Amino acid sequence: MEREDVIRKIRKMMAIANDPSASDQKIQLAAYRANKLRIQYKLDDKDLFKKTNSIDDVVNIRLKNKGIGYIRWSLNSLAEIFQCNKVYIGRINFG
Repeated sequence: MEREDVIRKIRKMMAIANDPSASDQKIQLAAYRANKLRIQYKLDDKDLFKKTNSIDDVVNIRLKNKGIGYIRWSLNSLAEIFQCNKVYIGRINFG
């Protein structure tokens, strides 16, 4: 089986596992089979989800309020969770 076919099959099973209208048995079976294929073919989340470099995906935020250090920390945490690149230009604390 080709890698793209395996990825497509895993995505279908993940869709079933995340379907709220599916029965518990179907959800568990789909999740089990998807994880089994992921382990067998040594795939991780980066392999399963498409990565695009479109300009539409770029978000530019300009922060003007105080407390920017905390906001920056929060945005860094979100970028790490969603596996995004991030750049911060400027001072963290200003007086």
